[in-house]
Amino acid sequence: MGNQVLCIMDAASLLIPFITSGKLRPILVTGNARLPALPDVPTAKELGVKDFVVTVFVGLWGPPKLPASQVAQLNAAMNAALSEPAIAEQITKNGDVVGGGTAERLSVLTRENYKLWGEVAQRNKIRAE
Repeated sequence: MGNQVLCIMDAASLLIPFITSGKLRPILVTGNARLPALPDVPTAKELGVKDFVVTVFVGLWGPPKLPASQVAQLNAAMNAALSEPAIAEQITKNGDVVGGGTAERLSVLTRENYKLWGEVAQRNKIRAE
């Protein structure tokens, strides 16, 4: 970055290297809570910005007709990996929040975000080119 970015909003894990090198100065985080990797950076809510909670998530998806037994097996393996202290520590250090959960929860989260951002795009007449 050569002083060309006036403002950026992205996942903390992508920005941490630029923050630690002094190339970016964090102003706020958009989650419900401060991030362990950026403990001195307030949330939007703490700064008085109402209704501004934007988070990103990472999931593991498979083909539509993946057997439920395989979904359960993959989900259990992912949750087990995320519960490993070394893995959880690295995720947190990188600026992300350790997740995990059920396939059903990921499905709901995906649908909710699809709906939310679809409405934002429609309201603002945002179109892919």
